[in-house]
Amino acid sequence: MVMVMVIAFAKAWPTRDARADILVNGAPASELSLTQFIGDAAGLESPTAAEFLPDGRLIITEVGGHIKVRLTNGTIVDAGVVPVDLASERGLLGLAIDPLFATTHRLYFYYSQQGAPGTDRHRVAYAVFDPNTNQVDVAGRVDILSGLYGPRNHNGGGLAFGPDGYLYVGVGDTGCNCSCAPGEGDNYFATCLTNKNGKILRIDREGGIPSTNPLTSESAVVACGTAITCGSNGQHQVPSDGVLGTPAKEIYNWGFRNPWRFSFDPLTGNLWIGDVGEVTYEEITISHGPGEHHGWPYREGQAGLPSSTCNSVTHRGACVDPVHTYAHNGSQASVTGGVFSTHCTWPSTWKDVYWYGDYVANRVWTLTPNASRNGVLGDRQDIVSNARGPVHFFNGPDGGIYYVNITSGTIWRITPATPETCGDSDAGSSTDGGSADAAGPADAAGPADAASPADAAGPTDAGETADAAGSADAAGPADAAGPADAASGDAGVDGGPAENIHLSVAALSVPSTGDRPHIAIEVEAENGAVAITSMTVTVVATDGSSTAWFESLVLREDIDGNTLVDAADPIRASVEGVLSDGTPRTLSLASETLVEGTPKRYLLTGRLSTIPVAQRSAPASLAHDRWLAGAGSWFDAMNGPPLLASLGLAFVLGAFGLWLCTRAPRILLSAVGLGAIAIAVGSCGSDAQPGRQYTVRMTAIEATAVSTGARVDVDGLPVSSGPITLD
Repeated sequence: MVMVMVIAFAKAWPTRDARADILVNGAPASELSLTQFIGDAAGLESPTAAEFLPDGRLIITEVGGHIKVRLTNGTIVDAGVVPVDLASERGLLGLAIDPLFATTHRLYFYYSQQGAPGTDRHRVAYAVFDPNTNQVDVAGRVDILSGLYGPRNHNGGGLAFGPDGYLYVGVGDTGCNCSCAPGEGDNYFATCLTNKNGKILRIDREGGIPSTNPLTSESAVVACGTAITCGSNGQHQVPSDGVLGTPAKEIYNWGFRNPWRFSFDPLTGNLWIGDVGEVTYEEITISHGPGEHHGWPYREGQAGLPSSTCNSVTHRGACVDPVHTYAHNGSQASVTGGVFSTHCTWPSTWKDVYWYGDYVANRVWTLTPNASRNGVLGDRQDIVSNARGPVHFFNGPDGGIYYVNITSGTIWRITPATPETCGDSDAGSSTDGGSADAAGPADAAGPADAASPADAAGPTDAGETADAAGSADAAGPADAAGPADAASGDAGVDGGPAENIHLSVAALSVPSTGDRPHIAIEVEAENGAVAITSMTVTVVATDGSSTAWFESLVLREDIDGNTLVDAADPIRASVEGVLSDGTPRTLSLASETLVEGTPKRYLLTGRLSTIPVAQRSAPASLAHDRWLAGAGSWFDAMNGPPLLASLGLAFVLGAFGLWLCTRAPRILLSAVGLGAIAIAVGSCGSDAQPGRQYTVRMTAIEATAVSTGARVDVDGLPVSSGPITLD
């Protein structure tokens, strides 16, 4: 049976299916609207990804290498062709929009290089888009990442810009797997740190390696063999401390089978990853920061070898288990990682939830994150059936959830049936910007296309399990934040709202340094003058659990056009001794006025500390305070409240002294016990932990129209700093 399926899919891409996607009965059918944004008649051939540009145009990639542009009037034009290898699950697999697109016009692609050897099969490149001609300079593309193995499948293809401005890349483990139960796998590429396969990689916009990547200071790491042919000693060489090699410093996280779809949670900055399963489980897992081992091939789901196995091999901590799994079987076998609905038009029931799907199941589901957004509540909710091969989810400028169907060659949009009105409290809360478009009619259904040659884009792995074709993820903090699509007479093209005065925020790439986080933004008024009155920020640990404090928080305006980190720039707002426990803190401005066509750049920065504000009142006690905070963290690691742990320690020490010792030692040991209590009391003032990563996030900007005094919408928030690791 399995061999028959493999042979069938090896001959052709999925045959077009003209049936319509359907909202399931119940709340989805009554509370949501599902419309066809690009229909069968448009003639898309196996689309793999799509992303909006800031002005509302949509870039679409097809597995065969074709790049299409949907104009705001609904017309679709050819923009270029990337020459790609189409064997197995290869092709044009990923897409991301440059966060600085307004000035660079760059599009980033993940593709399988035509004619390349297996040791250098997949590449990441950027190419420049001409907004006047709607053409992509494919011939002038610049490869910024190479050396990604591709002997069989599990090609990856995920691309997303993070809140730190860096490009994250998902690469599969090469597919030379045994279809074994969890813990019995024999392809170790995902856990070896000398190659880039089975990993999430992180690079800058030019392909450089960020200094905060976890292996930048390493000279020798656990290695696999160098041969890549399936069945060779390359991927099958068991990693051990006795076999070391030079690290691949692009690595951010490892231990993945095929992490070909992922996106960032706009509210925490954490990376939510869909990892395709082998024979037992499909996974949604969360990356909280660099240097994590996500289990493969030792674990799948919560099954397999002990979690400690990951630490024994790569010495970076236990395996990170997924937050959600579901059974891998004949009816659901290729998870498609999704995106979040954070726009202010979403009612509370659907706001801030996670939307994802499965290529084989032809389903779209949602998950509800827990309060800390480091896990999920309950099970998935069924949303769409008959989705016909969902391989990519992305956010729209109207706040809608869009997804690409590779089998039907269509793109669909999910919006609230009754959108919320974005009031004053919602200004700046959207990650997408804009208002909800009026729901348009579905495109007319076209005839089914004849099957085209090449492998199925990810439905079934050669000789093993079902994967989906790699494509792109939502492009991080710089998701398209443009106006709604212009009205069109074409079927399936929805009319947008009238233009209005609003504020546009673009994140600038200024890496955080040491204990000083940096949030750099360019703010521009559109369609009129705007007065900014305040900015709201939070600081949270990457796992959402700990508190940190600003020694100072300063907002500077860049007035000379030089580097944003410039002490000569004037301070527009500042706060001293800011406590931040995840609760938003507001900086009031003396009405900064922006006029259309004259953007301003700001830098938010300050010294971040794990020491409580009150304890920093006496500088001489700083080292003592750090010791106390560190002691409190040690007790936390013992899985008990510091005070109770200390009382227990005091009791044990005191009893031992009375039984064994003379008076002097008893006094000494009692003093030690009382000291332990003092340590706990001193450290109970903070749950901030040295060594933990923190992120500062700008979540809102309050602004009004100068002409009317009315509050205006703010596009492009939230914006986050890069992660800070405190001593």
